[in-house]
Amino acid sequence: MALIKNDTKIGPYTYKEIVENNYPDFWNASAECIKQVNIWQQMIVELLDSWKKLIQFHSNERNSENAQITLLNYLKLRSIYGFAYYIWKEVNRLCHELGVSDNNNNQDDINQAEAALISLFETFNKIDIFEITQDDTTGLDKLEQTVAGFGTRTNFSVLDKWWFIDIIRTIKKGSICLDENLWESALNDTIPTIPNVGGLMESAGDNKMVRIY
Repeated sequence: MALIKNDTKIGPYTYKEIVENNYPDFWNASAECIKQVNIWQQMIVELLDSWKKLIQFHSNERNSENAQITLLNYLKLRSIYGFAYYIWKEVNRLCHELGVSDNNNNQDDINQAEAALISLFETFNKIDIFEITQDDTTGLDKLEQTVAGFGTRTNFSVLDKWWFIDIIRTIKKGSICLDENLWESALNDTIPTIPNVGGLMESAGDNKMVRIY
């Protein structure tokens, strides 16, 4: 009599395993999204050093056109880096909610988490971050519109004490070259040398045992 091998996994046990095993399409799309924002940050890291040197070079002529262009582009690059981190956190938050909702067998919350992830992926897939990065004239404006696509109140840290919305408001007031605090923050900014996004559902909370059967 032939033996029948049982490969059926007992579980899943953790929120991460719940999403990975029960929602493979969402898992794969989330992993790809995180892969892409990691690529964003790697690209930005490679560009920041030269732009930081230009910031320092133009710091004594802050009202000049070259100084304005330099500062705007530096802020754009630092904003993209922060935006990538924001997206990574959002993907992880929504995947966590999906895992929790499944574990609680709450179909309404499952549907809500799925809808939020679908909306995020649809918005994310429309972004041409490379075009924004290379546009030295209107790139920051394009980034503002892109960020607004995730919700008009979407916000994230860019520089010390400066959040994205605060920077955009300062620029729209026409005071970017006169705002000493913004200039000093850019000059004193410690540029990142590696990405600060991690993986998908790697937190301790997502990897603790939540279901046993």
